[in-house]
Amino acid sequence: MTALAASQPLARGRAAARRLAAVACVSAAFACGGGTALVETGPHPSGTQTSQVVHEAPPPTKVETVPLRRNNACFWRGGYWKPRGGGWSWVKGVWVMPPEGCILAPAQTRFEAVEGSTVLVHRPELWYRSGGTQPCDGPKDCSDL
Repeated sequence: MTALAASQPLARGRAAARRLAAVACVSAAFACGGGTALVETGPHPSGTQTSQVVHEAPPPTKVETVPLRRNNACFWRGGYWKPRGGGWSWVKGVWVMPPEGCILAPAQTRFEAVEGSTVLVHRPELWYRSGGTQPCDGPKDCSDL
């Protein structure tokens, strides 16, 4: 066997390894990169939120199918539970166009210390100016765009 013949399987193996590495890189880029464009969120600003005492925790978050993004100015605001008539009502996720310079404090339900006891409190979603506490108007729904 000549040296050239002996090196051919080795060269094919290296080429196959390079192709496999390239496929892995492209797959990783699609799996980890991009994703759904989400609205910018932040904490509820202190002293500005309204809260409601609730007597039971909301059900588990629903799994939603995110529809196609049809406008690059729109961002996904996921669904959430809100209190309604002693129970909970699901608010579907939607593509929205956030008000300029504003971020979202998502709805949240958690235990908090209130007047010497611990109670379950729900805070509704709130849009407010980034870097401040001034409320913003709600976002524009992108469903019709």
